[in-house]
Amino acid sequence: MLRGATIVAGVVFVMALVGILSRPLGALAPVWPANAVLVGLLVRRPRLATPLAWLAAFVAYAAADLVTGSEPGLALLLAVANVVGVTVAYLSFRRLPAKHRRLEEPRSLAYLFLVSGAAALAASLVGSLAGPVYLAAPWHRMVRLWFVAEFVNYTVLLSVVLTAPTVRPGAWRERRASEAPGMARWYPLLAVVAATVLGMLLDGYGAIAVPVPALLWCAIRYRFFPTALVTAGYSMAMLTLLSQRASEGGTSIASLALGLLAVVGAPLTLNLVQRQNAELMQRLSRAVNHDALTGVLSRRALGQRFQEALARCRAEGASAAALVLDLDRFKTVNDRYGHAVGDEVLVRFARAVSEPLRSEDLLGRLGGEEFVALLPGLEHEEAVAVAERIRGTVERLRMPIDGHEVACTVSIGVATATADGLPEDWRELVQAADQAMYEAKESGRNRVASVALWPAAPSPSELDTV
Repeated sequence: MLRGATIVAGVVFVMALVGILSRPLGALAPVWPANAVLVGLLVRRPRLATPLAWLAAFVAYAAADLVTGSEPGLALLLAVANVVGVTVAYLSFRRLPAKHRRLEEPRSLAYLFLVSGAAALAASLVGSLAGPVYLAAPWHRMVRLWFVAEFVNYTVLLSVVLTAPTVRPGAWRERRASEAPGMARWYPLLAVVAATVLGMLLDGYGAIAVPVPALLWCAIRYRFFPTALVTAGYSMAMLTLLSQRASEGGTSIASLALGLLAVVGAPLTLNLVQRQNAELMQRLSRAVNHDALTGVLSRRALGQRFQEALARCRAEGASAAALVLDLDRFKTVNDRYGHAVGDEVLVRFARAVSEPLRSEDLLGRLGGEEFVALLPGLEHEEAVAVAERIRGTVERLRMPIDGHEVACTVSIGVATATADGLPEDWRELVQAADQAMYEAKESGRNRVASVALWPAAPSPSELDTV
């Protein structure tokens, strides 16, 4: 508990000092990362949200103001305002589903805006009391400035903190390997930097919109976290510049800051929409290409995948093997225990068959209790050994389902061919394995029968029952 409180206090103190250094408007900091970082830390690590940690955060807020020369009364009031805002944001996020706390959907951004607005309003109502008492500023002006600054900081910085990847060994290398090679991956970022500099050199309200095309480019090319990081950097730079140019009444800084929030919301939304569409396409592809019950390849997907695998084997001069697997007396299982138990047997059978297969092997369901596997690169003896291993695993399998201990066996047919003997049509290889499977059935079931194609089509005399 003490360690957690120390971590919270250290993070708040450092982030508060960073914000205080950006105070061109007296007591208000246009860039204030402390609150968003604290909220993100507590949301992602709820165990840190202890009473001692909340007290440590309050002390850290006040200490940062005191060491930079603020009056004690002002430092305490500002600390209360910050803690109130963080409390509202934290409790609001804790009520949201985990997917929205992780900003996984476009709708998550709407929740982020709502939570940020509520936290900013709560903090501004408390913190604005410092205006008439300590800063000789009207209460309504303090509310407006505080609310806008907090709203932008919460929204922009929380999108970074809540989606920051967990650091683990090798993660950086994996991410780099999946990105565009060379300098190409840096082009969107460089475009944002150049557009931001150009926007800073321009006057007028339109300056904040100059980097929009570059930000959208980042949203298209990068994952969400890098996109959020880039937009946060742009937002903080522009917010600092706008605060320096603000008029005495503060109207321009308030309107421009809200416009800035709308600008950075576009690339974040686009990125999440793209990610959601990609996930939908993946689910659609899986639904089309995989069996709904067992999760292996569907009959529809077998043709293309098997044909492509055989073409690679021919190009590489490698052999290939096809296995046809059929559960023995499966109808008896359905008749005795019901189709629900039979479906569960198929699921567990597919799982047991998948375990000895390699990542490059393909497994699909032809229909009913009949499955087919393609093993690229295996010679005849190796393929038969894999089939025997699968047969033995299934024979030993005991499946407790709905109070019943179900056992089953499998008959397997194996057909292999070298690169010279591989048929043009994948179905010829599977048909040969299917014929071998029926030979295994006729030999007493729970058998492996094999045939080697070298290079002509199989004949009955070539069948070898194991």
